[in-house]
Amino acid sequence: MGLKNDIRNKAIHQVSPLQALLLINAGLFILFELFHVFFWLSKTDNMVLAEIKSWLELALEPKQLIKQPWSIITYAFMHDNFMHILFNMLVLFWFGSIFSDFNRNNHRLWFFYISGALGGAFLALVAYNFIPAVHQAIPIPYLLGASAAVMCIVVATATLVPEYEVMLLLLGSVKIKYLAIAYVLIDFLSMPAGNTGGKISHIGGAVLGYVLMRQIKRGNDPGIRILKIFDSFGPLFGQKGALKVVHRAEQKKRSEGPTQEQVDAILDKISQSGYESLTPNEKEILFKASKNE
Repeated sequence: MGLKNDIRNKAIHQVSPLQALLLINAGLFILFELFHVFFWLSKTDNMVLAEIKSWLELALEPKQLIKQPWSIITYAFMHDNFMHILFNMLVLFWFGSIFSDFNRNNHRLWFFYISGALGGAFLALVAYNFIPAVHQAIPIPYLLGASAAVMCIVVATATLVPEYEVMLLLLGSVKIKYLAIAYVLIDFLSMPAGNTGGKISHIGGAVLGYVLMRQIKRGNDPGIRILKIFDSFGPLFGQKGALKVVHRAEQKKRSEGPTQEQVDAILDKISQSGYESLTPNEKEILFKASKNE
């Protein structure tokens, strides 16, 4: 019994923020798909399921939003179909992995995901209620999807390490700053073509991702208090908390690790010359730093 508990606890504590986000999104999608099949088999009116989902989707009408204020967060974990969630989770995995490698704080991915959801919700609400063309282009005043939150992480990652290169099929090696710019431009230029509210929310998430990461690079971390709150929740938000009390031996071990100054210098070098310009020793320091928090 004790062994089972040890294995379960170890598995829970080893779930990273990126893995948690992927699991929550996938779990909710599968759950609603199971409900859909159940209602179909039982010949139950699907309007029941649609009504449940509507209370989790972002309500763009102020009167309805007041009734369901939680939807400014929950909409970022809901998806309409398989291709919708597949694309969002692939982009989240790719950029979230890079983001996690270059951020010493294990909880920061959560902060940017939620911030992107809020930024996307805010811009979509403003546009829908104050821009007539946008209001007319959105026949159903609800939004759902993780795209705004994911876009926040995409742009934040590109802002942190703009010279980082990824390999793309047919295109070869491409710097992620160009990928981020392409994502934002495509959303902006294609707004009249459809999914107007969704694309506006993507831009809101992108803008907030850029602003927040620029502040962090300047040494002003706007999310530090929120991250401390995340620490109190334990394993759901990451493996190790920044406020965890440690023994002297562990403190000594951490003190021998890379300093923040070393990490900042390496990140600056990546921004200027790219990841491949790092020496083996610098890559080792960066790897250790990503594991220490």
